[in-house]
Amino acid sequence: MFYPFLFPSSHVKAQSKSVYTDLNLNFCPVIDQAEEGDGEWVVMRCSGINGMPVVVAEADLRFSLGYGANGRVSAELVLF
Repeated sequence: MFYPFLFPSSHVKAQSKSVYTDLNLNFCPVIDQAEEGDGEWVVMRCSGINGMPVVVAEADLRFSLGYGANGRVSAELVLF
C-alpha cells in the first residue's frame, strides 16, 4: 500500500498574506447614485493598497465592496 500523507511534500506551498487599507469615504468620488424616486443608494470608487481600485456601494444601510481592475462588487458587508 502507498500512503502519500506519510511523506513530506517536496514542493513549497504558497503562503497567504492579509493586507488592509483604510477607506475614508469622504475622499472617494461618487461614480453612480440613485436618481430622485429611485431609492437611496450610491457607488463610490476609492484607492486601496498600491492604488488598487476599491468600489464601495451603499444601499439600505448595507455596504458592498469590490476590488481590482474591473471593480465589480463581490462581497457584501452588513454593518449593524
